Amino acid sequence: MRENGAEIADPHLTMCVELIGQREQLEGFCRAHGDLLANKVIVYKHLEHWTVSPAGLRQEDADTAELAG
Repeated sequence: MRENGAEIADPHLTMCVELIGQREQLEGFCRAHGDLLANKVIVYKHLEHWTVSPAGLRQEDADTAELAG
């Protein structure tokens, strides 16, 4: 989406949208809206949490309850 305002129009505007869900849900969304998503770049990455401390970095995957809610 773009609002025409005082700024000069940018034909190369990049828009990023984050969708969170189970892989099957995301694939279904892409199938259902394939006409709008054609020729777009889709990056799939499961949700993770990172905890950074002086001891280092700890990574854990989000649980299914969090993804569902």
